[in-house]
Amino acid sequence: MYRTHSYLTVNGLPPTNKGKLIPVAKPEPVFPPSFTSLRDYHEKEEFLGRYAAGWAPPVPEGQAGADNDELESFYNRYKGKRCFIIGNGPSLNKIDLSLLRDEYTFAVNSFYYKTRETGFRPTFFVVEDSSVIKENREEIVAYEAPFKFFPSIYKSLHPKRPGTYFFKINRGFYEKSSPNYAIPRFSTDITKGAFCGQSVTYINLQLAFYMGFTEVFLIGMDFSYEIPKSHKRTGDVLLSDTDDPNHFHKDYFGKGKTWKDPKLDRVLMNYMMADLVYKCAGRRIYNATVGGMLEAFERVEFEGLFRGLDPRFKSAPRDLSRPQPPSADKATANQMPSTTVVQKPGARDRPNVAAPLVVPMMQQGAAMEDSIASAHRLFADGRFDECVRMCDRLFQSRGLRMYKQLSERACTAAKKQQRGS
Repeated sequence: MYRTHSYLTVNGLPPTNKGKLIPVAKPEPVFPPSFTSLRDYHEKEEFLGRYAAGWAPPVPEGQAGADNDELESFYNRYKGKRCFIIGNGPSLNKIDLSLLRDEYTFAVNSFYYKTRETGFRPTFFVVEDSSVIKENREEIVAYEAPFKFFPSIYKSLHPKRPGTYFFKINRGFYEKSSPNYAIPRFSTDITKGAFCGQSVTYINLQLAFYMGFTEVFLIGMDFSYEIPKSHKRTGDVLLSDTDDPNHFHKDYFGKGKTWKDPKLDRVLMNYMMADLVYKCAGRRIYNATVGGMLEAFERVEFEGLFRGLDPRFKSAPRDLSRPQPPSADKATANQMPSTTVVQKPGARDRPNVAAPLVVPMMQQGAAMEDSIASAHRLFADGRFDECVRMCDRLFQSRGLRMYKQLSERACTAAKKQQRGS
């Protein structure tokens, strides 16, 4: 309504001679600035033919294309479960990632800096940006996660391995000759491709939807950028000559690295599209970031998502086994003799031992590794002395105040326990 008028009265009151008028900015219409015809724009959007060569070295003809048979096996594989999509803003340094050890998580780009610091590894690792994968290729190829996803145009930059999957992307949102320029689109079928949307988070929201996740929590999404004046600009590409002020690590887009103008207004348009799609399907996206400027999604307290502190949200054990492509399942079924096989309960859900970096759930009575999650378990079990010792070790090694605070709480509880006995 407001966009149809050049002025809006205070509090929506009828205009009068004495009424003060407030100017309302009228958005400029967006048209594809380099449009020529409707005949070939799709080739540019989908990296077909000669247009693919400008993004990455060509892939041998027999190896080109998406891994659709394997991607098909991920459809609704995690139906009804929750996941966390990790952004790389400075606020990521304010949370304890060990709380996510038993959760499904998506991480992106140069998250390996955080893995070196904390030892935490995500379930799914995704890279979309061409500058990121080219400038950090060695690190990204060496990075280990149970599942890694990349656009198929990067098949020449990352080897095909077990647990690595390539999907088609459509860059129409960026393509200035396309009628889809700056228009958000959302894919519900990754075998047909995912749509770029100014942020790799948008790719992850499409992957999570396709996989069947019904609750998605965003963390580390500060949604605030500073572009230092000394960074040299070429179009939308910036060359850094300083430490990175916008991410959790100073070297993320540090000196000598290139990064792209974030254009947060366009990121927000895509987030609004994702929110609409999720809500239409009875699913939800929440913002669990500590602070930040993103207000497009309902906010929830990060630590309230664990140990039942917020009764609205519940966690469930992960399944990190690699899914078999449907074609492989059919082939195996055709080769099987027609005999009845009795399978032990839960065998289908048992993690594949070949999957890398699978951390099993802690069994009661088993030794616990030092983490804030383990310390909270000890506290909940009334093992306060053990909780104090673990928190003290964590505080000495990491120096985070949260460990000291839990140690003090456990110490107080231990004293009460002794008085009660």
